[in-house]
Amino acid sequence: MPGAAQAGLTLEAGASYKAIVSVASTESKLVRIDPGKPEQSYLLLKIAGLHIKAGGQGSQMPPGAPLDKETIDVIRTWVLEGAQNN
Repeated sequence: MPGAAQAGLTLEAGASYKAIVSVASTESKLVRIDPGKPEQSYLLLKIAGLHIKAGGQGSQMPPGAPLDKETIDVIRTWVLEGAQNN
């Protein structure tokens, strides 16, 4: 259903940053994105398929086909560099 956000995870323009950065995950003890700490960022682990090892649950994101390594590396670098809202 368009516009429906599961577990408060809104990924629409203008709302996504506040929904993912420094916000507790509902599937893990980690936060969704922990600026500067990719290994502690649950969403990054979830798209990399490493979330179960970190105490998470569910399927790898996104549903259907995993992101390619280059895209995951771009996201990892963004997190490592402080997850700026730019």
